[in-house]
Amino acid sequence: MKLVLKKWKILIVCFVAIVFAFMTFIFYSYNNQVTIVKHIPDNSTAKIVGDYLDEDDLIKAPYILEGTVTNISPSFEYGGIPFVKITFHITDILHSQSELKDNITILREQEMFTPLEKNHQYILYLYDYEGPIASQVKMVCGGNLGAYEIVKEEMSDTHQTIEEYKQEVRNTLK
Repeated sequence: MKLVLKKWKILIVCFVAIVFAFMTFIFYSYNNQVTIVKHIPDNSTAKIVGDYLDEDDLIKAPYILEGTVTNISPSFEYGGIPFVKITFHITDILHSQSELKDNITILREQEMFTPLEKNHQYILYLYDYEGPIASQVKMVCGGNLGAYEIVKEEMSDTHQTIEEYKQEVRNTLK
């Protein structure tokens, strides 16, 4: 009888260890944060908001836009998950699969992804959202992967300007 109890204890300890390892992996995979990637001549930079960026996948995005967040809606829930709608004013279209107005709406899960902030400038890799939460909205590719914030920082010789980066994107798309 003691042998059976010991086996159950070992199985329970192994199961708890596996669950703990899985939860730790999930937590750390969603919490990789800001990395500087591109510089602008006026001491600005573009930085990725969130996780590691795979440009090979992002370049396939239907929309690659530069602009400013002008409004963020109050949070609303769908299926117990909080979302916000973000108004994004486009200042430059690097790539678009269809004609766009000056302002677009982006749907963003509020708690899972790094927030986009009002009056901040971004380069966003977007796709058309098709689902029950909202209509005629876009979402950021990869959640955090396709969001670059343009910020002021000290210039470094090892980085390229934002204009060089945008030209590189356009050349890749040709």
